[in-house]
Amino acid sequence: MTPAQKKIIEVSATVASAREQLLGKMTGRGTVIGLETFTYNADFLAASVAAGATQQTTTDIQADSDFLVLFMLAWGAGPTLNNSLLLNNIAATLQVGDNTTNRTFFSQPMMISNVCGNGGTPYIMPESKLIYARTRLTTVISNLRTDGQANFYQIGFSGLKVFYKGEPGQGV
Repeated sequence: MTPAQKKIIEVSATVASAREQLLGKMTGRGTVIGLETFTYNADFLAASVAAGATQQTTTDIQADSDFLVLFMLAWGAGPTLNNSLLLNNIAATLQVGDNTTNRTFFSQPMMISNVCGNGGTPYIMPESKLIYARTRLTTVISNLRTDGQANFYQIGFSGLKVFYKGEPGQGV
């Protein structure tokens, strides 16, 4: 079995475990009646992040459900999107802030490949992270390149949308 096949099995097992633990369970927010696989993005694609620069963007969690982050993914390219060189070892740091709880994902900015996997292989979080509906995540990237090259980035937060009994649009 190849490493990629092993990772696919590991990812599938993580999602199945989360589903089994949540569906039908009573939580402080109500009874979980539905789970939907979903990915939110933090995009740094409209303009490149210059070498040595720091940029931030926001991602709004939809109002219809909470979101349980199970995996984080990263993609980076440079120097242009049209003629990009895929970066397997991204020389940049990442910090994510939850504006509802005023907490960050990490105690300090982390190297992207340490917390987002590498080249399409997701990072499986050691513990899932619940993000409340209507939350704004602020993602900050610092390009650590010293060769003057700007880069484009996209960070993915993959997991499950969590729907509760009595939530708008659920019909229960």
